[in-house]
Amino acid sequence: MARGRFREFYQCDFDIAGTYPTMVPDAEVLTVAVEILRALPIGPFAIKLNHRKILDSVFEISRQGELGSSEEGDDRGER
Repeated sequence: MARGRFREFYQCDFDIAGTYPTMVPDAEVLTVAVEILRALPIGPFAIKLNHRKILDSVFEISRQGELGSSEEGDDRGER
């Protein structure tokens, strides 16, 4: 007999088709994840990112979009 606990989980996926600028599909994945989590009765949640390329892309996209400049949150300084 197997030892340990059996864990039940659900898995789903979605596809992104086409050609997009760098990291835009990654941002779309986060958007879909947030929409799904908001629709579930789980209460408040946080998504934590620790990937420099994703964070740089979020800053770049937010400078071009409606969110305005995010330079005040960029602590890397001049390089």
